[in-house]
Amino acid sequence: MGEYFVSNRDESVRMFKSDLLESTTYVYPWVPHLIYVPIIAVLLWVSPLGVLASTFYFAIGLLIWTFIEYLLHRFAFHAPDEIMKETHEISAGLALNEPVIPALPSLRHVIYFIFHGVHHEYPSDSMRLVMPPVASLPMGVVAWFIFLLIFGGKAIPAFAGLLVGYLIYDTTHFVLHHKSVPTAFGKMIKKAHMRHHFLDPDENYGVSSPLWDVVFRTYGGKKSAAGA
Repeated sequence: MGEYFVSNRDESVRMFKSDLLESTTYVYPWVPHLIYVPIIAVLLWVSPLGVLASTFYFAIGLLIWTFIEYLLHRFAFHAPDEIMKETHEISAGLALNEPVIPALPSLRHVIYFIFHGVHHEYPSDSMRLVMPPVASLPMGVVAWFIFLLIFGGKAIPAFAGLLVGYLIYDTTHFVLHHKSVPTAFGKMIKKAHMRHHFLDPDENYGVSSPLWDVVFRTYGGKKSAAGA
């Protein structure tokens, strides 16, 4: 829906008054790989399981990520329509160099804008297309301890699968907004993601996979979207 974005150009709006806080909101798309690829390699190297068992739990972790991706996008990153609409109206009325966060009227608006609203308002901002490490690292630590509780000694390859899923998600998200995709599957998920941004934000929550959208009947595709 056009009413939910300010600009589809590759430009960044200021979020915070503080330069320090503002600096944490920008991230180059290769940064997650720099951080997590070595961690993944170490996890797979020290896995106490054999190759077949490690592969199995790695695949389980990868599947779990796709479910987490869907849940986060649908229930944590999004907000009720009135919050999205009010946030849009406020951010649309500000210049790029005016911080948006101080202008928002409630904590709910602020949380939405920080986690996801800024991306919906400026969907082609190349510096805010992957998750900043200040957010992904704490979430990763929490996920690791949860995996330890659930999987015990099998958590190592499973968590490696989760991290690979996360990197696929971040990389896919950047590619869908800034690169052409040559494969049929790539074109399908790009169309779905563009529909999410420009036609209906209440469908197509999966970015790297449509699996859970199909399961929970939030996959949409009857309309066409600009840029798809």
